[in-house]
Amino acid sequence: MDAIDVLTQPKESVSHDRLRSAIDTLSRADLKLTQELLHSVIAALSNPKEQLDELTTVINGMFAAIIQIQAETEILKLDQVSSFIAWVRDRVEMREPGKAIGETGVGKTCACKFCQQEFKSNQENTNQLPEIPMLYIEIGDKKRTAIQFLQLILIALKKPTSGTSMQLKQRVKKFLKQYKVRAILIDEAHDLHYDALKTVRNLYDDDDLKVIPIVIGTSNRLDSLIEKDKEFKRRFSNTFFFEEFTGDKLKEILKLWGKYYIQMPDPLNTGRTVPLLKYQKNNVDSSKAEIDKELFVELETMTLGDLGSLDKILRNAAKKLLKNKLNEIYYKILKALETEERIVKINAKTILKKTKIDKSIIETIQGSYPRSDNALN
Repeated sequence: MDAIDVLTQPKESVSHDRLRSAIDTLSRADLKLTQELLHSVIAALSNPKEQLDELTTVINGMFAAIIQIQAETEILKLDQVSSFIAWVRDRVEMREPGKAIGETGVGKTCACKFCQQEFKSNQENTNQLPEIPMLYIEIGDKKRTAIQFLQLILIALKKPTSGTSMQLKQRVKKFLKQYKVRAILIDEAHDLHYDALKTVRNLYDDDDLKVIPIVIGTSNRLDSLIEKDKEFKRRFSNTFFFEEFTGDKLKEILKLWGKYYIQMPDPLNTGRTVPLLKYQKNNVDSSKAEIDKELFVELETMTLGDLGSLDKILRNAAKKLLKNKLNEIYYKILKALETEERIVKINAKTILKKTKIDKSIIETIQGSYPRSDNALN
């Protein structure tokens, strides 16, 4: 890029007009900021090496943090997930079906996937058919009939789904026995059609199968469906309740997200990380620090305890924050270059001190995250 070539040449060999033109080019609003571009501009300043190293470390850390925050990170295994897994284990050992209910966005699907991992077979003999102790199926967002429910089981087992109702039942039974399936987690069960309840119940009633079905869904909708089948209601009376994340529980979640996801490397201390969430200033012990009150109220209002919305909001706010700080450094570097001054006021401590997600950043993205639009349901 011509502008970069100009800036990286010795100052005495570049006219003021060419220097000014290069700066104007790099300052265009439509020019995408890149890590390489920023490094080139910093290198053109001929700053003292220790300061250049410090700034470069901060910039590298910010870019690394953006990449990490953008990544599809596995959601943390919360205490409630561990309780759910223990409850499911009890159901399997006692050979009792059950239902798990909770509002949208409290982590039901996430808990199911962790549970499936817990029951994963450690089979060593690769010549045998794999064992699938815990099968997970997701009903989806539309009503599923009994036949469609059987087809979902076959899809999860990667088997053909064509045929009559009787053929599907026989095929499902054959492969559930073949893969030694002990339990089936049926997520979004509130979207089952009424006639599918008997099919679910038959999985449990068939002594030859000995499969324990566990239905998971939103509170009112699943309970309303189960009320229609008295036998189903009686058999699936054992219930696990997913709690909503509000108040103190939401504060704990925010601390975890701040500790593991919404953070960047600390350039002043190798190995440490800096949480990007704003905390109250009156806490000396960082381990007991509380999230800033205004920030917490804003997040609680926006998410209503929905983990999926919270995750999206915090990740987007963190990316916006880091990119804004990079742009700020970028702008100051250009101004210093334009006036041929050294950058003596920019340092890692100042940048880190200002790099915090606060209420004002959250407010700029408010209203973009419907509660039901998430993958943590």
